[in-house]
Amino acid sequence: MAPIRKSAAPAAFRPGATRKLRVPRREQSDSWELLHRQRSASSVGDEDDDEANAMALQLSTPPPEDVSESVELRLVAERVGKEVEVFAETIDKFYDDLAGIGSGDDVEYRAERHEAAHELVVRFKELAEEAAAEVGGQATEDPMLLQEARHFDQEAETWELFRLVIELHHDPNAAGLAERKQDRLAKMGSVHRYTSELQLFDRFLLEDDLAMQRWKIKSWLENSAAQDGVVENLQRRGGNARSGWMHTREKIKGEKRLRTWPSPDSSPLPQLRSKDGELIATSLDPDAALRQDRSLMSEDAANERAMWQVIWAMLRRGAEWPDICEWCEGRQEGWRAMLLERGLAQPDTRSNVAWRKMCTVASRQRGIDDHEAAVYALLGGGNVQAVNAISHGVDDQLFAHFSAALSQQFDHYLQAHYPDRVPQAYRKAAVGSAANADQAQNEINDLIYSLRKKQDTKDEAALPLKIVQSYLLANETESFVHTLGSAIVETGLLTGNTVDLDERIKLSQFPEAGVLASPNGLRIAAHVCLVLQVIREDVLDPEEADVEDNIIEAYIQTLRASGKRDLTPLYASRLQIARYTKAQAKVLEDVKKASEMKQLLNLMIPRDMDVLAVLEHQLSSLLQKLEGGPKETPKFSMLEQSDHETLPGRGIKVNALPMELSLEEERLVQSLGWYIQITGHWKETFSALTRAVRTALVHGRFALAHAIIAQYPSGAITERKSNEVLGQTFDFLSEDEAPTDLALRPRYNVMLRQVKVYMQLEQLIAALATMSVYRNAEAKYLDAKPRPISVPRPLTQAKDLVNDIMGTLLQAPFLVESANEAEAVDLSVIRQVYLTEAIIAYIIILHSAAHVISRGSLLRAMDVPIAVAKEEQGLTGAFVNSGRMGELVELLASCAKALVVLQGSSKKKLVGGRDLGNRIGKDVGIWAVGTQRQTIEGREEVV
Repeated sequence: MAPIRKSAAPAAFRPGATRKLRVPRREQSDSWELLHRQRSASSVGDEDDDEANAMALQLSTPPPEDVSESVELRLVAERVGKEVEVFAETIDKFYDDLAGIGSGDDVEYRAERHEAAHELVVRFKELAEEAAAEVGGQATEDPMLLQEARHFDQEAETWELFRLVIELHHDPNAAGLAERKQDRLAKMGSVHRYTSELQLFDRFLLEDDLAMQRWKIKSWLENSAAQDGVVENLQRRGGNARSGWMHTREKIKGEKRLRTWPSPDSSPLPQLRSKDGELIATSLDPDAALRQDRSLMSEDAANERAMWQVIWAMLRRGAEWPDICEWCEGRQEGWRAMLLERGLAQPDTRSNVAWRKMCTVASRQRGIDDHEAAVYALLGGGNVQAVNAISHGVDDQLFAHFSAALSQQFDHYLQAHYPDRVPQAYRKAAVGSAANADQAQNEINDLIYSLRKKQDTKDEAALPLKIVQSYLLANETESFVHTLGSAIVETGLLTGNTVDLDERIKLSQFPEAGVLASPNGLRIAAHVCLVLQVIREDVLDPEEADVEDNIIEAYIQTLRASGKRDLTPLYASRLQIARYTKAQAKVLEDVKKASEMKQLLNLMIPRDMDVLAVLEHQLSSLLQKLEGGPKETPKFSMLEQSDHETLPGRGIKVNALPMELSLEEERLVQSLGWYIQITGHWKETFSALTRAVRTALVHGRFALAHAIIAQYPSGAITERKSNEVLGQTFDFLSEDEAPTDLALRPRYNVMLRQVKVYMQLEQLIAALATMSVYRNAEAKYLDAKPRPISVPRPLTQAKDLVNDIMGTLLQAPFLVESANEAEAVDLSVIRQVYLTEAIIAYIIILHSAAHVISRGSLLRAMDVPIAVAKEEQGLTGAFVNSGRMGELVELLASCAKALVVLQGSSKKKLVGGRDLGNRIGKDVGIWAVGTQRQTIEGREEVV
């Protein structure tokens, strides 16, 4: 074993950064099998997500049926939630501090960022330790909370290991590091004949980066094991012997009283047997049992095993020789501590090479206790098998490897640089681990791979944090990110598919997917990615960056599922723009309240996120779901055949318009509220509203279009947005509401053009909806028994409103101006389907109203063909293209016929009233049928 000294590593320097080669893409992994140098391509896709529930299980332990009564489970879930928040708060502060550091590629700037990242990981470790202390303090004897506390301890160990990786392999200031090393070596002075081996070991660590890496990882393994309480357990259970081999001594004394006793080891030896019939040693010196090939009394043998177990456990956990000595002497076993003193507590020893070789030989002796053999093997550094024989887990075998590799590497160093320190008998060809970085990398890869396959370690090796640690130990952090990102895609965590999620994780070709099954695994992985983004020297290619983004996006969806949406902008802002627009758009879908929308926008904007791109993606995603298959002419009709006396053979259906929304449609309506909450952005707001309405209409979703118009009326929005954009409130529905300030006129006119299509779509939908209201009121009136003498006011009001809307609609060109070609195509379809339907339904209403309310309604019907015939209106083409021109002509003919019939059957003169609007040229006389007299040249003749 190499010299053990807690302060052996020079504290004032950091070993050189080893530039990590780009890790090629990998094929199928078997956890650490990835590290077994099997490198090939692995495809990574990009999936859409409909629901966030896929990751909900990551934030809480699956509850039992009586979860409401489980205080422990609630405490665990609450603790996990706190960790999410406190980590977000910490990384947020880190980014604020990072903003004050230059962003250039100068060594100075990169060194500052490296130091900031190092401190961040230290803080992560502290947070995990605080969580472990908090949960452990509340756990008492509860096994679940004790396990949770242990998980946080393991997380702290993982962050400490990541800190070592950053320190050892990512320091950007290589020149400064080399200079510090030379300064340190200079302070040590030159090597002379009296230089101790311990001083040479310090020099060895300074001169060899690989040695420093192994020493620090070995120390990490010692410190990690020191937290498990095993030593205290063993000391309580088995280390109680106070007077050596008491039972064997009493057995020998008893025999000596009965007969003459020969000298030690004389032949033949007395035949002393235990209760089990085994031969008992006849001397009490430490080597007697081994030398005589005999046993001790069973009680002494048990105490002997316990003593070696404790000593092994103390060495495994990095205990120093004074602690071991104190413990042994307290049990009158000081000789054991003396055995270890040469390797642990003699700083002035010139060379311990021979002593280490003797320990290795002793560890191979037949008949000694396994733990005694492991102690000798650890001190000698040349018998890993003896240590592995009593290892109880992955970390123990890793410790055996690093300890032996470091000891053998030191012996190589002495033989190469100071051969006089190596006895002549051992000056031969070097064996064991050479100081070669590539070979060392292969050895650790092979070891980790074998641990994944061994029967006694494979289960532990597959635990989430052990998977993370394995990649860190092999300095394969980038590979871990790539593989986990691929596993996230393969298991469907970004698609929202929650069916059999646990089973899919188990069956994944990537065992790294097991990290996702841990409540904290994804959080740790996401924050590792964020740290790598800061310290990484090379820019990832787009495909690799996309794979890394899978992890952060999955964590964002975890936050979304847990209701912590206010934390998502922090993490989304670290993604590529194409990814964060998609990830954050999913989060926005869950927000309903205007106050929450405003709050989330206020969190997104300061992070330089393209909020409009996020809103655009959200809208496009929702519209795409609604569009379905290939675009076809929508089927929309309010009409039905009817032979009622008031109708021209066709009528409007009662409750003609669909008004129920699907869940996806409700989400779309809700999503448009983001445009209202964002300040300004007039063009983008009305472009989005217009797009949503016209898309709904083109795909036959009238209820959706109606809901959008009802939720976001143009009048209210124009008043609000105009004040935000122009500093004044304007009513764009009024033609007389132009700004008096001439400087605002150009901007106002542009804004009017941008809102015009939405306002016209609003008019069209309002016209159809009002016609449906009229028909429902009419049906109620006509079906009433007895029928009321006077026409109900709601019916007349609905009819007047229809007249007002349709009058405006037919007065000027309607839906003929468009912002782009796609909009022009949609508006053409809307004119053919909905506008023609509205005009025909209007004629039917006028025909019916002539019988129910006022015969003058028929005169309005005669205005319709005039509007249709106007070339600038473009209505003729709409009717021709829709194939409804014949239907229009028939209805107008029916109105003309009804006008003649009603005028001829009435004793009163047919007048227009308010239906004519007192306009000049309106005269119903031409519709009179019968004998009329006209004065011609002074004569009255019948015409």
